[in-house]
Amino acid sequence: MLNLRGNKMRFLEWGITKNHWLWFHCLAGAFLSFAWLKGLWFLNEVGEQEAVRNVFLIALVWEIGEFLWKQFITKWDNPDYKKRFFVDALFDILGALLFAFSVTLFI
Repeated sequence: MLNLRGNKMRFLEWGITKNHWLWFHCLAGAFLSFAWLKGLWFLNEVGEQEAVRNVFLIALVWEIGEFLWKQFITKWDNPDYKKRFFVDALFDILGALLFAFSVTLFI
């Protein structure tokens, strides 16, 4: 029988409590969204939807690059490691989107 409570706790642990880079992704999402909304530096001023979309695309490309990089330097012997990586990546992308969206609400 599946231990759903244990799986949910492990999912949250991998995604939030032991995800040390999550907060960096959240701050980067908020900062990039703000930069696009205000047209800072080399970024053209865009609307709210475009800013959130751009943050999503950057986060997605970042996580794909991280996956490819880790495939070259890490052996995927442990199946839990691959699951943990995907949960970590999912929460990184969701965190960046959440903060990017919150910036569009309050700016």
